[in-house]
Amino acid sequence: FSGPRGAWDSLTTDDTTYDAYVYVMSWLALGVFVLSIVMHRQFSGSIGKIIMGTKTVQAGGTPMTWRQIILRSAALGLIGLMILAPGPLIAFVFGKGSEIYSFAALWLGGLLLVFTTATLGHRTSLLERAIGLQTVRR
Repeated sequence: FSGPRGAWDSLTTDDTTYDAYVYVMSWLALGVFVLSIVMHRQFSGSIGKIIMGTKTVQAGGTPMTWRQIILRSAALGLIGLMILAPGPLIAFVFGKGSEIYSFAALWLGGLLLVFTTATLGHRTSLLERAIGLQTVRR
């Protein structure tokens, strides 16, 4: 027994199914991150906000800055990854056989999602309010 395989070992293995899964999930995550940035820059909101007839702007009503767009997209992207793909991410870092870490990441991601997207009676989520944004009607 050589112990759990970490990130560097997985890059040099013949386990192509595992490596391909991590590869695909990484590119999907990057694609969603870039899509979020483009959508918020061009349309002031995600596809869901456009459908609902709302947009995200700064607290004063002006369009979001690049810093706010990237910060919001990165935070929600990381939380989404923790929920949708905890197994590959944790296994990539800690190696196979680290299911307990994956389970913990899933629960942590769920708690973070609830905490950061909770509106608590407001139209804008806690995450958006923390970086000076608000959701308004188009």
